[in-house]
Amino acid sequence: MIANTPQVQQADAQARALGAQVGISRAQYWPTFSVSVGNSYSGSVAPWTSTDGYSSGWRVIFSGQWNLFNGFSREKQLTSAVVARDEAQARAADTRRQVSAQLTQEIAALATAFEKISIAETNVAAATEDLRVQNERYRVGAATILDLLTSQTALTTAEQNLVQVRFDYLIARAQLEAVVGRTL
Repeated sequence: MIANTPQVQQADAQARALGAQVGISRAQYWPTFSVSVGNSYSGSVAPWTSTDGYSSGWRVIFSGQWNLFNGFSREKQLTSAVVARDEAQARAADTRRQVSAQLTQEIAALATAFEKISIAETNVAAATEDLRVQNERYRVGAATILDLLTSQTALTTAEQNLVQVRFDYLIARAQLEAVVGRTL
């Protein structure tokens, strides 16, 4: 799962690109060869002659070049490319560790938010039952209006908390989706 996250894919792609650059730098140690092929057709026709004066020709040129010494420039380029590749590989490994830690943290936050929903639902049920009891007590004259209003306030607060923890759950889920790079 970690390898499919956007951050890790980006870091791995960067490391692969710099690895290819090392190969390009090493290629400077080898000779280069080239081939050229050409064709020419030239001439003129004079009105007083009966033959045409056109001639054609083909030309093939093979060439090679091997740079034996260039003032240690290619060695410097190769060393720089190797160092850049190694740094990119280290950054990719660091990114994997960071994403793993972040993923663990976001999963824990999501689990916590889910448990908070269950607790908030229990609180709403308890506040609803308390309000029912206080209504009955008030009806028979065993409770004051203050007791009834306190129970109503407790129910409203419990319902608000339930809405808030559901919202927190959605935020935790969105943060986990952001780390993973896809919807869950």
